[in-house]
Amino acid sequence: MKHKNLLKLLVLAGFIQAELGAENWWFKNENPSKQSTVKFSNPEGENGATVTIDQDGSKIIKAPDGTTVKIKRDGTKLIRSADGTLIEERPDGAKSVRKDNGDYVKINADGSKMIKAKDEDATIQVKPDGTAIIQKSDGTIVEKNKDGTKVIKKPDGTFIQMKADGTKTIIAPDSTTIQVKKDGTQLIKKPDGTSFVRKSDGSKTIKTPDGKIIDLE
Repeated sequence: MKHKNLLKLLVLAGFIQAELGAENWWFKNENPSKQSTVKFSNPEGENGATVTIDQDGSKIIKAPDGTTVKIKRDGTKLIRSADGTLIEERPDGAKSVRKDNGDYVKINADGSKMIKAKDEDATIQVKPDGTAIIQKSDGTIVEKNKDGTKVIKKPDGTFIQMKADGTKTIIAPDSTTIQVKKDGTQLIKKPDGTSFVRKSDGSKTIKTPDGKIIDLE
């Protein structure tokens, strides 16, 4: 193969030292003050690529389409596309993608993800179990679970819990609790003991702390 013959010539000439692994060719400059640049059909099969052997032994491949791949000795790959997208792939399976527009995705070795979309102005973290945690720039945190439940925490202290059946519980900063049923009925409890029942037809029942009940149409 062409690239093997060329590597043999470079080794014999004393320009570089080459190590042949099961899947990768690794290179190290004999002269650390210089870089060795060659052009050939590389082991990945990309014809016409320019391969630079860096001083630290990493390999930099520049493809004709503008894509640049840097392979470090520990197996880490840094891939930069012509459109500015930067991809980092680590030996443990972790991966990150940063686009030119500012969007960022990180996939950890355990399968969890972190997504930051510039236009959405929010950071999304997805856990291995599928739970998604969305943190907005205003401080609001939304947690979405695979079972359809959702929890929202607002900066002012408001807490909202939503179930898959459409019911939800709201706890206001003053500790007022609002329960919303599937039919739209609201059960409201104030810190002073006053409670309200507001039905979907607009009728309302008030129960005062002393036990008095008032029906309002």
